[in-house]
Amino acid sequence: MRRQRRSAQRIGSGVESIGIQVCAITTIMGLMMATLAWDYATNPRGETNPLAVIWSSLTSLAARGQAGQTSLGMAWLVIATFVISLLAAVCETVEHESEEREVKWWLLSFGAFALGAGGIGGLFACIHAARLGPRTDLSSLVNEYYLGMAFVAIIVASILYLGPSRPDLVSGGAVALGYPALILLSILFIQSRNMSIIKADTLYKQGLMFDNANQWDQAIQFYQRAVDVAPTEDFYQLFRGRALMERARLEQEPMLRDVYFQRAVDSLTEARRLNPLNTDNTWNLGRLYRAWGELSPDPAAGQDRLRLSTEFYAQATELSPQNAQIYNEWGDVCRLLGDLDQALVRYKQSEALDQEYAQTYFLLGDLHLARQEWREAIQAYETGLAVDASYVRGWTVLAFCYSRMGEWSQAIEANLRALELVPEDQVTLKNLAACYAQLGQWDKAIQANARALRLNPDDYYTLKNLSLLHNQVHREADALSYAERALAVAPEQEKEALEAFVLQLRDQLGKD
Repeated sequence: MRRQRRSAQRIGSGVESIGIQVCAITTIMGLMMATLAWDYATNPRGETNPLAVIWSSLTSLAARGQAGQTSLGMAWLVIATFVISLLAAVCETVEHESEEREVKWWLLSFGAFALGAGGIGGLFACIHAARLGPRTDLSSLVNEYYLGMAFVAIIVASILYLGPSRPDLVSGGAVALGYPALILLSILFIQSRNMSIIKADTLYKQGLMFDNANQWDQAIQFYQRAVDVAPTEDFYQLFRGRALMERARLEQEPMLRDVYFQRAVDSLTEARRLNPLNTDNTWNLGRLYRAWGELSPDPAAGQDRLRLSTEFYAQATELSPQNAQIYNEWGDVCRLLGDLDQALVRYKQSEALDQEYAQTYFLLGDLHLARQEWREAIQAYETGLAVDASYVRGWTVLAFCYSRMGEWSQAIEANLRALELVPEDQVTLKNLAACYAQLGQWDKAIQANARALRLNPDDYYTLKNLSLLHNQVHREADALSYAERALAVAPEQEKEALEAFVLQLRDQLGKD
């Protein structure tokens, strides 16, 4: 009898432990599962069924724009989190105990956890998924998460209060009034320092989706709402200013375009005021005034804005003196102002900072190209291509520079490298054919032009060149065929000379 009473006491204490320790931890783990649901449940397909939203979030890449691609990564993440939490939560209650637990206790504990944590997380997931409709204001969803968190906190507090280790009353009277005050202050602090930032970030991410799709009007609306929610955060002002700048680029009406640019200036200036040490805020003002200057219909106003752009770039380099890209963009504005010497200084400063930054060498090459300094341009392009050999334009411009120097073999090699990257580029094929022709390699010139012609069968100049090349190697019949095709698409100013050439070929072939 004594043994049975001890066994009953162990079972009773086990059930009591299940009701207090495991249930409290289970409720907290349920909140963790709910947090996973709030973070990772998305509805890019616009589903109306909550279960379909949850299933899509767990088993597809719809959130990344790949709705048809299956991926179980998120499902395994949720399952692994649930299982590990299950084991950790239950084992935590007996970590410091030496007495063995009955099988019944383990089964009840695991069952309580699975039902409690899974139920809380699953219920929240269904409620959250139901709210993720196509027209839902996602920024409001953070409220439901905090309400859920408060509800779980009340449950946990109630469970602990009903347990055997209930705390004694430690305060009363006027001191007890401090608790409601603390609760109110906590709510206000969470609202101002946490909820507002989460709402703003949610609005920012909604705007970013339109930003990535170049839908600037919609992006501006969401960025503006993010600014309204968190007006002291420069980050959202920065993106609002950028969206306004891009919208201004698309505007065709000059006065309205200036309005967009000025609004962008106001936003970026405010971002800079809020965080003057953030280089991006000053840097983007330089970019904005460059874009505004390039699009200004008044040349004088355009020059003034470009000069203002250089001032902001100079200030940006003071904040980030080791950033090579800022110097490159500064040099670009100097080129737009016609100050090639100053542009060269900025590019050289960039090169001194980072010898592995290929863009700098290509910009140097473009600068020397504009000055018709072919040898310097060749050196710059070759150095840049040694760093980044995938830049197609680098190879084509390098080929052009070699051709201007009369170095046809090197020009051919550069054109061939460009064709390795873009095999069906008609312009490169025509340039390659011209280089072969300069070396008297007529058959290779014909082959390159033939490849170009397949890309555009009605290209007049390719047809004309094929006619001339075939005539060069005494294939008059082929030359006549291409000349007649060229004549059918020839511009008016070319027809008279081409007709004379056709007659000459016909005479050579003895045709009427």
